[in-house]
Amino acid sequence: MPKAKRILIVGTGSIGERHLRCFQATGRAELSSCELDRPLRERIARQYGVAAAYADLPAALAAPHDAAVVARRPICTCRCPPAWPRPACTC
Repeated sequence: MPKAKRILIVGTGSIGERHLRCFQATGRAELSSCELDRPLRERIARQYGVAAAYADLPAALAAPHDAAVVARRPICTCRCPPAWPRPACTC
């Protein structure tokens, strides 16, 4: 069997979690995650048994990975008032 690919999932909200679950189901991936929200990061790490759960992107990118999936919501850089869920920005 081929060596498992090292996959980093950035963002572990519903879409990131879905990616974790799907990669895990293949049995061909060693998974790591990067999540700022500590309770979410810890829950996902326990639930999916990720190889490493990073609290910040620089640390995650410093580790060797074969591929990464960015599943984080976009950060709006305009000056719109914050709201979630945010409608499409019209700036």
